[in-house]
Amino acid sequence: MLNEELQVIFQTLKHNSFFIFGDINIDLFKYESHQASKDFVNQLLISGYYALINLPTRINMNICTLIDNIYIH
Repeated sequence: MLNEELQVIFQTLKHNSFFIFGDINIDLFKYESHQASKDFVNQLLISGYYALINLPTRINMNICTLIDNIYIH
């Protein structure tokens, strides 16, 4: 659902530069193992958006995640 909505937004904004940022809660570190994460990242890449953060944004004793994201077109 999110990816379809993003696709419509990206088509509308395709000739403009924008930042997308927020606590999106899609862990980019799970790109290979989680289909929703992979679909989200692929939709961004297809639309010309690239992640500016590639280090963990949440770290605890057991796990590191990359869920607070910033993308630029």
